[in-house]
Amino acid sequence: MFLEAPVFSSGGYSANSVAVADVNGDGKLDLLVANFCTATPCGGDGTVGVLLGNGDGTFQPAVTYDSGGQNAVSIAVADVNSDGKPDAVVTDNCVTSTCDAGAVGVLLGNGDGTFQAAVNYTSGGLSPSSVVVGDVNGDGKPDLLVGNIYMGNGNYSRGSVGLLLGNGDGTFLGPVSFDSGGEYAYGVAVGDINGDGKLDLFVANFCADSTCASGGVAVFLGKGDGSFQPVVTYGSGGLDSYSVAVGDVNEDGKPDLLVANYYSADGNYYSNGTVGVLLGNGDGTFQAAVSYGSGGSGPVSLAVGDVNGDGKPDLLVANQCSNRNNSNSCTGLLTVLLGSGDGKFQAAVSYASGGASPSSIVLADINGDEKPDVLISNQCARLDGDCAGNISVLLGKGDGSFPAAINYGSGGQTPYSVAVADVNGDGKPDVVVANQCASSDCTNGTVGVLFGKGNSTFGRVVSYESGGYQASWVAVADVSGDGRPDLLVANQCASSNNCANGTIGVLLQNADGSFQTAVSYPSGGYYAYSLGVSDVNGDGKPDLVVANQCATNSSCANGIVGVLLGNGDGTFQPALAFSSGGKFAFSVAIADVNGDGKPDLLIANEYASTANQSTGTVAVLLGNGDGTFQPAVTYGSGGQYFYTVAIADVNGDGRPDLLLANQCAIGGCTGGTLGVLLGNGDGTFQPAVISSIPQASGGQQLAIADFDGNGTLDVASGAGNFLLLGNGDGTFQPALILGADGPGIAVGDFNLDGKPDLAVGGVTILLNISSATTRTPTTTTLSSSPNPSIVDQTVNFVATVVAQNGGSPSGTVTFKDGANTIGTASVVTCNCASRGTATLPLSTLGAGTHTITAVYGGDVTFTGSTSSAITQTVLPKTATTTTLNSSLNPSYVGQSVTFTAAVSPSGASGTVTFYDGTTILGTGSLNSSGQVTFSTSTFAAGPHSITASYNGNTNFAASSSTALTQTVNKFSTSTALTLSPNTTAFGQPVTITAGVTSSAGVPAGTVTFYDGATALGTGSVNSSGQATLSTSSLTAGSHSITASYAGNSNFASSTSAALTQTVNKANTTTAISTQSPNPSVAGQPVAVNFTVTPVAPGSGTPTGNVSVSDGLGDACTATPAAGGCSLVFATAGAKTVKASYAGDGNFNASTSAGVTHNVTDFSISASPTSQTIKAGQKTNYKLTLTPLNGFGGTISLSCTGLPSGSTCSFASASITLSGSSSTSSAVTVQTSKSTAKGTYNLTFTGIYGSGSASTGGLTHSANVMLTVQ
Repeated sequence: MFLEAPVFSSGGYSANSVAVADVNGDGKLDLLVANFCTATPCGGDGTVGVLLGNGDGTFQPAVTYDSGGQNAVSIAVADVNSDGKPDAVVTDNCVTSTCDAGAVGVLLGNGDGTFQAAVNYTSGGLSPSSVVVGDVNGDGKPDLLVGNIYMGNGNYSRGSVGLLLGNGDGTFLGPVSFDSGGEYAYGVAVGDINGDGKLDLFVANFCADSTCASGGVAVFLGKGDGSFQPVVTYGSGGLDSYSVAVGDVNEDGKPDLLVANYYSADGNYYSNGTVGVLLGNGDGTFQAAVSYGSGGSGPVSLAVGDVNGDGKPDLLVANQCSNRNNSNSCTGLLTVLLGSGDGKFQAAVSYASGGASPSSIVLADINGDEKPDVLISNQCARLDGDCAGNISVLLGKGDGSFPAAINYGSGGQTPYSVAVADVNGDGKPDVVVANQCASSDCTNGTVGVLFGKGNSTFGRVVSYESGGYQASWVAVADVSGDGRPDLLVANQCASSNNCANGTIGVLLQNADGSFQTAVSYPSGGYYAYSLGVSDVNGDGKPDLVVANQCATNSSCANGIVGVLLGNGDGTFQPALAFSSGGKFAFSVAIADVNGDGKPDLLIANEYASTANQSTGTVAVLLGNGDGTFQPAVTYGSGGQYFYTVAIADVNGDGRPDLLLANQCAIGGCTGGTLGVLLGNGDGTFQPAVISSIPQASGGQQLAIADFDGNGTLDVASGAGNFLLLGNGDGTFQPALILGADGPGIAVGDFNLDGKPDLAVGGVTILLNISSATTRTPTTTTLSSSPNPSIVDQTVNFVATVVAQNGGSPSGTVTFKDGANTIGTASVVTCNCASRGTATLPLSTLGAGTHTITAVYGGDVTFTGSTSSAITQTVLPKTATTTTLNSSLNPSYVGQSVTFTAAVSPSGASGTVTFYDGTTILGTGSLNSSGQVTFSTSTFAAGPHSITASYNGNTNFAASSSTALTQTVNKFSTSTALTLSPNTTAFGQPVTITAGVTSSAGVPAGTVTFYDGATALGTGSVNSSGQATLSTSSLTAGSHSITASYAGNSNFASSTSAALTQTVNKANTTTAISTQSPNPSVAGQPVAVNFTVTPVAPGSGTPTGNVSVSDGLGDACTATPAAGGCSLVFATAGAKTVKASYAGDGNFNASTSAGVTHNVTDFSISASPTSQTIKAGQKTNYKLTLTPLNGFGGTISLSCTGLPSGSTCSFASASITLSGSSSTSSAVTVQTSKSTAKGTYNLTFTGIYGSGSASTGGLTHSANVMLTVQ
């Protein structure tokens, strides 16, 4: 169907490697493929698929063999047992399911294309990734060298090489393992690079060292005995090296190294890959790598050969994706870099690989034409979970090109939408691509324009900023009226920092074919995904219709359709918003689906609603012809995660049908569905008929055309990588692989051969190579009815297409008014009376005469033709005047008001629509007097601008009345207030009741109560018209209380008269609760606890101070909240203690009853108070201790102030007191002869307890005088 590489099943799942050899001795090259496992889900055993060649570039179905281990990864072919028959050597990830070692399986060939069972050897490491065969010890027997990603034995950072020396009989010694010279060995190759006749070894290591700053290629010079000199490592010219090849690319006779690097060396993991070229010096050393872009993302394998016949080596690279950042399009890619013969290479030319994730590439002449062909193993057939491996065969033309789909850059990253149009007016289709991002930093979207050359090739892409962030859709139309197509882009967000709304970028074309900077317009919603262009209000100016995922980023109950009416000069009016009828609107299509000549909208909603996410819905919004649309009518999409709607007549009945692409079937997501809703021609549709399709995630486009030239429409999808051939009755044949992927897809004739070609993703060109047919001439005739017609009257233009020699033409008829296209319609192909006709109903022709022609575009079988012109006369309508009056103005809320509209002149019929501003109140039909009435009692209070709009009919023009201001008043209210009780103590609740009354009933709403200007609280008006508030927060004093009713939509507000609420201070009681200790000693702190309690009905918490006193000068003060203070009594005695609360602003003062507190003490005296003695004599004093107020306890005695050399002694050093009786003790003072003469003051001290009053102790002293002579 399309020009692309033929593919052949690899016989297993995930084809990882391919090798070429004549394994059955018929002189024709055969293919051997290492498949990761048998099928999905992967059971573990790897397989070898053998495809015997037919010698013409085709192959017989694969015959599979067990690879001998788990998960086959790499394959090589050589005669390892010297019997002249090719044998297969396969690396497997694991020997067994325990995966404690990698495996090498040897399958000896029988010479007839069959192989013996695999014999297994360990690989010398873990996860072997590649194998090469060569005689490295010079014994003439093939040896095996295996690249292992991991060394093993706990070392998972370094790679290893396992060397298995051959015995020459197909068996091998156990592996000798050595470090690969870097991290993670992925590729191995051998060759003699220093000209000593001994094989050397080259290893592509993912990382050169532990920093992983670059990929590495390790060079091991061979000693010829199976051992190697110490490794020398070179930078690979990029990051993450996967494979290495040997060739003399500068033709100096010295082997060079070529390395495939997954990423470029700049550290950008969103970059495309590179090929590093290390030119050899001939002595085993190499020059620094020179890097060339691989032309794609993720190069994993390369081959060297002369593919254009100029005698200079070229490079061919298998890239896993066309673009690293293209998450929606990962087409496998073959890139060809033609060599200059001096070690340099031209820029890569890209071809689709025929599958997904290519893993290896081989050059060989498989069809015997002496031109190199390319064979690529693709791990998967496509990216929808179908990971059956395949082998693609690209037969070389000998000039460096291959018969396969060509890839071009899209001018950005993550291409999302494709359009085809002749944007520069040269008659050759061009391709326009919307890219979500300009580059890896993704600050804005871009539009890429590829100008077509008319021979299926395109010039270099020219990029423009899209006017927003994450460009998701592109359309091409002349919106400025200058005859030059402009670009319209739907951007999901305004910028990377502003996603409050989507935007539409408008890029007007300049006279030189370039485009102006995008002017952005809000899309009318959040996340703009898709747009369409059509004249939806019949003014002859293109308008824009946008599918927005949500209304805003916080309101996503339903999608939003934004309609931007065009001004005809490239500018647009603000978006009008319409509900999409479902959740998450993703796609919009525009067509006249009910035959009234007015464009209608079809919207793809991912879900029916938030509550119902089991199915998608397609919403039909029928157009009113004035830029507005009727409410959405929805239909089930026939699947889940519905993203795309397209319109075409797929059953040939002349009525538009809907095609709906769903990511999943209802109830399961193993595959997608295409729902076909056949149209009834009146804007309604039949239930979805389901066809199974491969799963495709996210938004996508559908391309609809007759690709196989059989006269019926077919459907292609890049996102799903499928082609559905139509049966002509609305059903389709099973899906075929398309051969390219990406969400964007568009139809165009890129080589001008009359066949529909495809531009897919970002961007793959698929040329249609279906068989050509000789087309039969046709004639087209045109008729119209009625003619003449009146303005706004629907005229049916019918084109009849007749083939010269019979048959049933299909395709599209374009109707023109002079040079302007007024619409298109499909030719009916059903076996029915209208077969061969295309009907365009049109009601937008203006008054006057119109020259109408019908142009049939032809199809694959029939040529196009143009009808003779007919003159359509359109008569103007009779002008009318509409007047309006009100039955009651002003009115009150809820009152019925009747509006009467009168339309003149007499004879006018039809309907009148009554409006309140822009809101439709209702519609009624004119009576025989030309009048119509409308009554309503639903007006809210306020002014209303009422108009009556006569909608006209076939003969009378529409007209609108002058606006009438209808004043609607609220009903008055009064509010009265009561207080209960009217006088309160502080803290006593008062109930405030407001009664709200009105003559129109009981008002509803809220009342706010005020104390002066301070709001006390609110209450709701109950069914009795009362609202209450109870409060105890009023302070002592006089308060002016009011109640304010707020009113509602029907009742006016009102405020009560003020009432005075008197609040007296609350009485209190004060009491002493405890004293501790009691009794106490003089000077000892006593904790006196008290309470101050409000007296009912008062309540609350008193503040201020409480004074505790014995009335004798001993006092302490504290707050009521403290609840006590510390009181110190200076003297002994029975004290009467009272607590006195001083009161505050809200509470009166009070004093507690007196409580008794006993304070004890003792006194001490000495006699005589003065004595005279001579030195060396002694004398006696008498100490008397007396208890005070019942003191009891033991007192310790001491003396101080004695002359030097003197002593004192007590008859009793401690005295115990009790009761009220005094007790005496004699004290003797003894001087010495050395006592100095003089008068001395002696102090006798008695100590009770600690001696400190703060802890309940006492200390008292008595002083006497002693004179020594």
